[in-house]
Amino acid sequence: MITMLNMDCMEYMAGLPDKAFNLTLTDPPYNVGLKYKSYKDDRHAIDYEAWCDLWFSELQRISETIIITVGYKNIKYWINKDPRHIIVWSKPNQSSPSPLGGFNAYELILYFGKLQKKIGHDIFEKNIALQQDASFHVCPKYLPAWKKILGMCINPPAKIFDPFFGSGTTAIACHDLGFDFTGTELDADYYAAACKRYQTHSQQATLFSPEEIRQPVQKEFM
Repeated sequence: MITMLNMDCMEYMAGLPDKAFNLTLTDPPYNVGLKYKSYKDDRHAIDYEAWCDLWFSELQRISETIIITVGYKNIKYWINKDPRHIIVWSKPNQSSPSPLGGFNAYELILYFGKLQKKIGHDIFEKNIALQQDASFHVCPKYLPAWKKILGMCINPPAKIFDPFFGSGTTAIACHDLGFDFTGTELDADYYAAACKRYQTHSQQATLFSPEEIRQPVQKEFM
């Protein structure tokens, strides 16, 4: 089942029991100045970290495992939260500048909480590419990599959560791999576009699989 909600993650998590989800996979705003539809990602560092403290604390309560990409700028803050381990996504064709004058060709993925399955190699290589179906979002996560991370870290059946689902990549990855998914997205425009992206993808998937289409449950943002 795929459930996509147009609401604030804190509001949703407040009503959940402890350990409602097996795993959270998310890519939150990095506070690097990107302009989202209704959110400017440029808080004062103290305010940003205080905000992260709030939602991460709730994630620790409602999810057995948390897997999160945090951005280079925020590594010190997140390392101080004592992750269980770090997985490395190697991106040979990455073109983001590094502080050393070249290019940053990797992304750190922090792992917190319960070990859901044994992970062999803690580094994987996958080039990135444009995703035309996610072009409505300023920073969509790359679907093949997201599916790789999920497959490495947990087996279905399991309940997956994403408090910042943005372009809908986590929902699509869960659909393709057979996980139950629940996600929240505060921005109404991103929410509508992500639902459309998911529906298009799930309908196309039936051309190759007899699996029933999982329809998102839509909740209007108040």
